[in-house]
Amino acid sequence: ILIWAWWAAGIIVGADVRERILPVWSWSEYPRDLGTQRWLKLFRATGYVSDSHLAPSEPITLYRGAVESRRRGMSWTTDPIVAERFAARRPILVRGRIVYRQRQVWQVTIPPKAVLARIEGRQESEVIVNPRMLPRDW
Repeated sequence: ILIWAWWAAGIIVGADVRERILPVWSWSEYPRDLGTQRWLKLFRATGYVSDSHLAPSEPITLYRGAVESRRRGMSWTTDPIVAERFAARRPILVRGRIVYRQRQVWQVTIPPKAVLARIEGRQESEVIVNPRMLPRDW
């Protein structure tokens, strides 16, 4: 993902990263391919960003449709129906084989400082979180 290479090389900084980070996240079919560590560094460089919401000031309840091994991801939603849609997604391709994995809807309430961004533009009520700030016992 070019935003990382450009930022790491100092080609884009500050407001340029802030302006581009949400579209890049949204256009990436699998943002996790860049890696959580790199995304966290980019979001630290921008601070909270959103296409529609102020930064939360209260804890927020979120939902995620995923297999158990990916329940601690960065992408969540405020809408349980959207999470159900992701939980019911098509099978995945693993090493050339179609694999059906049990997905479910996960729910968590997180502190406002864990929220990195919010995106309404794709009608998914997406909230990007720092997964390291998810409850440890969860």
